[in-house]
Amino acid sequence: MEETEDDSVLNAIIIASVIGILIVAGLILFYPKPSEDFTAVYFGNYTKKPVGGIVSFNYTIENHENRGMTYDVAYLVDNATISNELVFVGDGGNTTLEKSIAVNASQINKVGVLLNTTEEIHFWTTI
Repeated sequence: MEETEDDSVLNAIIIASVIGILIVAGLILFYPKPSEDFTAVYFGNYTKKPVGGIVSFNYTIENHENRGMTYDVAYLVDNATISNELVFVGDGGNTTLEKSIAVNASQINKVGVLLNTTEEIHFWTTI
């Protein structure tokens, strides 16, 4: 049986489709997936009511950046930086820190923790 021109075109389309499917499958299987690097920061416990003008809290930094990170941590009261410290967290690790900060006990204060990766958490004190 002799192959017609239509059969040749159809065979070429089938071969091209199979090659295309193999290329796409190879890219899906072997192309590296982009990493989802991020840092999580959250409070554990904190006191809303200052005791003797001091609020105490702890917070945790979780490192999901796929490398060890040194975080520049700023402690804020009413959006003003009152102190900073450097905190190293290994790849995939976490660390919990405790902090006590002086605030104006006669007013409501916004107390925050700001990382150099732009993550920020805060809470409001009560009178």
